[in-house]
Amino acid sequence: MATAEKTKFKSNRLGEALVERGLLRPDHLEAALAEQAHSGRPLGRVLVGNGFVTEETLAETLAEQLGIDFLDLRRLEINVDQVRVLTELQARRLRTLVLEDRGRDYLVGFVDPFDLRAQDEVRALLQRPMQIALITSAHFTEVADRIYRKTAMIAEMARKIKVDNAPGANPGAALGGTSEADAPVVRLLQTLFEDAVQARASDIHFEPQKKELVVRFRIDGVLQVQARTDLSIAPPLTVRLKLMAGLDIGEKRLPQDGRLSVQCKEVTLDVRISTVPTLHGEAIVLRVLVVEGGVIELKKSGMSSEMLDKFGRLIRAPHGIVLVTGPTGSGKTTTLYGALQSI
Repeated sequence: MATAEKTKFKSNRLGEALVERGLLRPDHLEAALAEQAHSGRPLGRVLVGNGFVTEETLAETLAEQLGIDFLDLRRLEINVDQVRVLTELQARRLRTLVLEDRGRDYLVGFVDPFDLRAQDEVRALLQRPMQIALITSAHFTEVADRIYRKTAMIAEMARKIKVDNAPGANPGAALGGTSEADAPVVRLLQTLFEDAVQARASDIHFEPQKKELVVRFRIDGVLQVQARTDLSIAPPLTVRLKLMAGLDIGEKRLPQDGRLSVQCKEVTLDVRISTVPTLHGEAIVLRVLVVEGGVIELKKSGMSSEMLDKFGRLIRAPHGIVLVTGPTGSGKTTTLYGALQSI
């Protein structure tokens, strides 16, 4: 088992190793070393922050020096049950993920392979030997946000809504009762919105099926099941969303469209809602856009300078039309908001 304290560097410095491999220009290394001396930040953070190398390139080189594996979590099939061997608090505090149970030991990914205290604590928590691998901070955050979500909380809230909507129950309880802030439907929707922001979901789908209500998130263009719960909670959810969007709660036979604004912790969400009648109830799709801090300037949208100049002239033309097309999640709304901000 290779650990940071037992491994000798093949090169004295990480920067020199990057230069030797042709991954970093010598003048960029000199500039980064000067900034490091001034700021006191780790060299790797300076290199990545200035765009001299990518975080993946840095991690691969460091892992090679330490004699451990570098794992690209985007290409690894993550076992959710294995990751949850550690609680969310433990994983985020120690910046580590349990990736594989190998029987005699665990494969564990660390963002900081030099943090020996974290390694000792994880080893004590697992009570079994472990093999250390290196993962990037960005990949760690993506996986942790995806796995450590509020699924159990959502299921419990759905159960509470079902009880409040049972025959003989107070008909106003689920939708608000005397204290709307404490209503199960309100809390469930707020939790779903918070979960969607954490998972970077672009859409929330409520799909009534024959025996259950399926809630899906669209993440990176792919629909993923978030929860499966009793179909009886669909009507109060639908009514609540329609009320929030100012739609007609009595109309169930025709599609409706609208929009609503949701405050979700530190950010405001601009949510577009579409309802469609189906055999088992009304299906709802919510398109979620983070308003605060979510509008990307056109110059940062990835357009080439030539395309940016041409697009800028077109959106400022006194007449005509610009079509922005593409599949879900391709950046249509981001481009349009950036254009509006520009003009």
